[in-house]
Amino acid sequence: MHEIPKANVHLVERQSVSLDALNQLAEQPQWADYWLQFVLTEIPALASALLTLTEAGESLKPTALWPNPCADIQELGNLIEDSIECQRAIVVPPAQGTSVCGLAYPVSIDERICAVFACRFDYGDAEIESVLSQVEKVCLWLEVRLRKQLLEQQRQRGMQQEQLLDGILTMNKSQAINEVGLQWADYLAKTYSCDRVCIGEVHGGEAVLQVVSGSSDHALNSAVTKKIRLAMQEAIDQQRRLCWPRKDDDVGIYVQLEKLSVAQNNACIACVPVFANQKSYLVLTFERPATVSFSIAELDAIDAHLSLAGACYETKRLADLSIWQVLARRLKVQQEKLFAHGYVKRKVVALCVLASVLFFSVVTGNYRISADAELEPSAIRLISAPFSGYLKSANVRAGDQVAKGAELLAMDDRDLRLTKIQAISQLSQANKQYTEALAEGDRAQAQIFLAKVEQAKAQLASADRDLERARVQAPYDALVVSGDLSQQVGAAINQGDELFRISPMTDYRLILFVSEFNIAEVELGQRGRVVFSSATDHTFNFEVTNLTPVAEVRDGTTVFRVEATFENDNQVFRPGLVGIGKIEVGEQLLIDMWTRDLRHWLSLKLWSFWG
Repeated sequence: MHEIPKANVHLVERQSVSLDALNQLAEQPQWADYWLQFVLTEIPALASALLTLTEAGESLKPTALWPNPCADIQELGNLIEDSIECQRAIVVPPAQGTSVCGLAYPVSIDERICAVFACRFDYGDAEIESVLSQVEKVCLWLEVRLRKQLLEQQRQRGMQQEQLLDGILTMNKSQAINEVGLQWADYLAKTYSCDRVCIGEVHGGEAVLQVVSGSSDHALNSAVTKKIRLAMQEAIDQQRRLCWPRKDDDVGIYVQLEKLSVAQNNACIACVPVFANQKSYLVLTFERPATVSFSIAELDAIDAHLSLAGACYETKRLADLSIWQVLARRLKVQQEKLFAHGYVKRKVVALCVLASVLFFSVVTGNYRISADAELEPSAIRLISAPFSGYLKSANVRAGDQVAKGAELLAMDDRDLRLTKIQAISQLSQANKQYTEALAEGDRAQAQIFLAKVEQAKAQLASADRDLERARVQAPYDALVVSGDLSQQVGAAINQGDELFRISPMTDYRLILFVSEFNIAEVELGQRGRVVFSSATDHTFNFEVTNLTPVAEVRDGTTVFRVEATFENDNQVFRPGLVGIGKIEVGEQLLIDMWTRDLRHWLSLKLWSFWG
């Protein structure tokens, strides 16, 4: 059997619980713990016990365990697994050389195992038949309790179905969508004991408040309903149900919902979107007094109600469309007829219009934006002093190329080696003192020396880390951009002082300075080519990766900084190369490209004239 997750098991202490007390505690959330304590009272010969239960139709999960800690937990798990496989109670006799027996008893309801109780006991302290008889008796109470729970769940499902039918019948009493919504909101407020229920529709991802229970249309412009709209929008944006006060394990955003709760005297609020095809088309808010919060079961019941009743409301809403909305739907029908069989005249007219559009659309050209370009390394890494000390050696200077792992500099490590030796000595002494304290049985002194051992280990690890950092190596193949310490060997260096700057040899980015008139047409992912002044016979392909929203002035022209990356690196690349780059915008009409500058100039002049 898989290892049982102890974090999900209630560890039970052995306490005396009578049958009368168990009956009184049967409705408590931790009734399984009290039942196991009752079992331990009735069967004192047990050495260990484990109860597994099913919750909400899921598989069996460990619920209550005794004792704590339990050394037999895996054996109990194996007993439960064997009992489930055999679909009956099983008894495992003692292994050779031991006197401990194992027993697993399943509890079934309607031919489905709902619980399994497993225990281990000493064969010498109790007869197997006696223990089995007592287990059957206590499991009978467990079966009755589970049957009551199942009947209660069925009763609640029946009530939910009845509420759903009542809600649908309530909406069918009226024809106008406003009256339907108001009656439905009033019904929901009464059914779920809410002070107020609000219904909002979702249009283009925006919440539009339509109905407030017990209110007329003029109430939709009040300050409170504006807060309700914001709370609805918050639920739509997150595409999830929100409930305030929030649950302990909930990680949603509740800014607007909290504001609405504060405005309503710390009311309990639930905001529930209704989905169809993974898109929300309705969103409802439920408000209660601060002392009556929403339980998980109530929220699930509301979800189930809205998933069906919401579809009925949406059907009513579509039937109440305005004339313009109906006209739009009619146009859609005509569009469908255009592609259907027959309707020759429609097709002829449509083909003529389509041919004209295609004719004036075929004459195109490849539009490209030209801009000054400069090559920069993708990243410049700063090499700083790892700690305060003296410079032992410096092996590189600005302009050198270094391979990955090459030593850039070394710090004087004599003091660090002495510190390491001291830490080793302290560790050896502390280990010796700790061993002597354990031998003498002095636990207090043993704990003190153990702390000294850990302290010495930490000092030794710190000394090792400093020794490793004493030699600074290149993190990758790079070019030393700045830094020359060849004349400072033996000088004192403070921790964090800048020593070198290096850049990778194979990772560059291209900076394009695009004119302000063309920046609006540049988008991420566009491709282009660049030619550098030092290699005019080669072109290099690039892709735009970043648009900087900050303008700067170059040669009297306002430009924006656009970053791009190359498809392949080249040996001729060096930081600081300049050239001309062209960004390919795409195929456009020639008339559009020819008149672009003229149209921009006319637009500015008209704006300056007419304002």
